[in-house]
Amino acid sequence: MKAPILWSEDALADMLSTFEMISESSPRGALLVDDRVNEQIELLADFPLAGRGSRTEGTRELIIDRATCVVVYRVEGDAVRILRVIYGGQEWRTNSSV
Repeated sequence: MKAPILWSEDALADMLSTFEMISESSPRGALLVDDRVNEQIELLADFPLAGRGSRTEGTRELIIDRATCVVVYRVEGDAVRILRVIYGGQEWRTNSSV
């Protein structure tokens, strides 16, 4: 059975800001990154432990090479909650809750 994928508001905002930032210089590139991230996240429905352990306890990280993104997520029972989608050009604050 596939695990449901649940998105936090922060993760949705991350996806939107990444899409907007990339589309300023490459609309096609923004679509490709968006597609790649979503394809990889959908794989978590079948393989929720596919990502590596994260620096934040209780979370995991899925590295998406061709999109230069890190997806931070948590397995919650039978569901996968996407917490953040961090684009490679962004700085990841160490004092962040995720």
